[in-house]
Amino acid sequence: MNPLQLEARVNRAIDDLLAGRPTEDSRLEFKAAWEPLDKNARHLAAHANAARGGDLIWVIGVDETNRKVCGADFAELANWHKQIQSKFDDAFAPDLVQNLSIHRDSETVVALHFDTSRAPYVINYPTGQVASEVPWREGNSTRSAKRRDLIAMLAPLSYVPSAEVVMAKLTCTAEKDNPKSWIWRFIARLYIVPPIGSTASIAFHRCEASMAATECRRIPFGKVTLKIPSDPTAGRYRIGSSVFTTLESDPSFPAGKTQDTWQVILDQARMVDARSTVTLEQFDAWPQTVKVSLKLGVAEADNRAIAIDAVVKRTESETAGTKVWRYQVPSYRGDEPYF
Repeated sequence: MNPLQLEARVNRAIDDLLAGRPTEDSRLEFKAAWEPLDKNARHLAAHANAARGGDLIWVIGVDETNRKVCGADFAELANWHKQIQSKFDDAFAPDLVQNLSIHRDSETVVALHFDTSRAPYVINYPTGQVASEVPWREGNSTRSAKRRDLIAMLAPLSYVPSAEVVMAKLTCTAEKDNPKSWIWRFIARLYIVPPIGSTASIAFHRCEASMAATECRRIPFGKVTLKIPSDPTAGRYRIGSSVFTTLESDPSFPAGKTQDTWQVILDQARMVDARSTVTLEQFDAWPQTVKVSLKLGVAEADNRAIAIDAVVKRTESETAGTKVWRYQVPSYRGDEPYF
C-alpha cells in the first residue's frame, strides 16, 4: 500500500462515517485522540494479532462515537510510538510502515499504517498478577487470546520460509536531467530455506520493500523483482568457522534461460536475489545508516510473509554522483546480484 492508497482508504472510511454509513473495514480503527499508553498498547496488540498478517490502519483525530473529525497533533507521534513499543514484550510491536498527515477541512488527522505479519504480539505488565498477555480483538472488544485464536494466528507461519540477508547494497544516483531528483536502487542476496517437506511460492505482486533513515518515516520502493541466480558461485557461503559449501544454483534455470517473471518457487534452500528502485528528492542530510525492509508474500500462508530487515551503512567507495550503503555477511564470497 503506497501513500496515495493509504490516504484514499482513510478518506473513504471518514466519508462513510460522517455520512452515517457503516464502516465495513475491520482493519481500520478511528481514535479521537492519542489515548493513554497502557490502553492503546493492549488495543494495538489485540488488533494486530487478530489481523492475521494483514495491513492495519489507525486514524488518530476522528471521533467515531460522535461522528466528527476533531484532529490530532502529528508532532506527538514520535514520542507516542516510542512509549507504545516499550509496553510490548522485548519492545516487539507491530511495525509502523507509514504515517501520514491528512487534511480534512480545518483539521488534520494522523493515519498510521502497521504491518502485522510478525505476530504474535505480547504485552507485558510490570505489576499485577498477570506478567504478560497475548491480547485478541473480537468485534469491538479486547480479551486474552484463547487456544483456538493462537492456532489460527500461528498455523500460517508453518508455511513461511526462514530467510537471512547475505549481502545488500543501496545506491543513490542523481538523474542527469534533474539534479534535484535521485534514483535509489536496492539489491540484495537472500538465503531462503522453505519449511521441511514444503514448496514455497513467492509471488512478485505480494512483495514490498521500503527504507527508513529516521524512526517514523518509512519510504516505500516500487515493484520488487526476485530471481534465482544462475551463477553457481552465488552460492558460496561459510558454514561454521572454516568450512565452505557451494549451494547449487537452480538447475532448471541455466544461464540464458528466462525465469518466471511473476513468482519464485523454492523446493529447497537457495540463494534468491531481490531488486527494487524509487525516485525521490534529495535528503536534507545524507544518513549514515539506512534500514531497508523486505516483505515477501508466501502462497498458502494467509497474509503472512517473509519479513527481512537489512541495515546498510554508508561506505567510502562513492563517486561524485553516487552515494553507496552496504551490508555483507563477513564470510560471504559471492558476487553482487546482477539484474
